[in-house]
Amino acid sequence: MPSRPIGVTDTATAAGVAEVDTVERASPDLTTTTTADPGAGGTTLAVTANSRFPQVNGFKVRVEAEVMLVTAGASTNSWTVTRAQDGTTGVAHAIGVVVAQVVAVQRVEPVDASRQVSYRGRASTFRTTGRAGTAGQKLFAIHNATDSGVLVKLNRIKVDVVNTAVRAITVEPSLIRMWKFTAVPTNGTQLTKVPLDSALSSSASVTVRGDASADKTLSGSALTVTLPAGTFFSQEYGPRNFTAVGQESADVVEFLVEDSDEMILRPLEGVCVFLDYPTATFNPATDFWVATCDWEDYTEA
Repeated sequence: MPSRPIGVTDTATAAGVAEVDTVERASPDLTTTTTADPGAGGTTLAVTANSRFPQVNGFKVRVEAEVMLVTAGASTNSWTVTRAQDGTTGVAHAIGVVVAQVVAVQRVEPVDASRQVSYRGRASTFRTTGRAGTAGQKLFAIHNATDSGVLVKLNRIKVDVVNTAVRAITVEPSLIRMWKFTAVPTNGTQLTKVPLDSALSSSASVTVRGDASADKTLSGSALTVTLPAGTFFSQEYGPRNFTAVGQESADVVEFLVEDSDEMILRPLEGVCVFLDYPTATFNPATDFWVATCDWEDYTEA
């Protein structure tokens, strides 16, 4: 966003002027949402409410990654706008996306890019049976499409399993790998995105897929993801049963739980939960896996 100095008096008699350096950014609390898609070049922006915005024309708003200038309609819920301001690009916007007022903030020190969060969501797979007869199984994938208008911050991924088959101590259990990829995933089943705040809507560019079409029912075609060599960023062994007698141990595996474990998905990037096992019999169809992912869609101010 552009920055500019603002002159303020620094003496009681206004004998001098001190410059205050400011940077323009989308406000995190002066927001509303769209009620219609303005298209890539439409000049009308329909919003849910206007009470928190200026009641006179001439202010800027940010909608996802695009900045617009409101030239008419202030104090109403239908604004006339000039599109693609400040070097941004005019694109279509879905109903329900966040509209934030662009404000000037004093820059005392260099300002890091801040985030305008447009969605907080979660997705979970069905209970997914092991793919016996295959070496390795893609259990879950989240992907941000090419030319996406948002970035994706992964907050946490959890994997749990119920082992039903006894394995000898010499049999290596499945290795649960978090694998970063770029190619668009195919097959499997597209999962439902569940908003953690129902007032926000996720970008259609962000998709989540699993390897089951219903509880304990594998997808007709296995989830397919091209995994570049060596791009897994975390891994942990799943549990195994040495005996069929006894209580299941706590076996939830969590990834990205530390504040320093920040994973950002830019356009054409994704993360796959991959069950890596060398022999087809190591992941029988009687085992059940579940994966859950929490994330945010956001744009950089």
